[in-house]
Amino acid sequence: MDVRQVITLPFSELDQRFGELPANCPVVLVSNVGNKGKQAARFLLEHGYTDVANVDGGMKAWEQEGLPIR
Repeated sequence: MDVRQVITLPFSELDQRFGELPANCPVVLVSNVGNKGKQAARFLLEHGYTDVANVDGGMKAWEQEGLPIR
């Protein structure tokens, strides 16, 4: 099954709301510069998620590469 869903989840709420994230699908994390994304990835891996990725450099790097933003 191809499931693509965007969930906005502030890092400050991750420990309370991580159950909203699908456990059976890849989870891609994006933060502003990548630091909170790294922390969130570590947290999710420690809580049983196995397919977790973080956008290296976050949205700042994404923008610097000239990639599209909607």
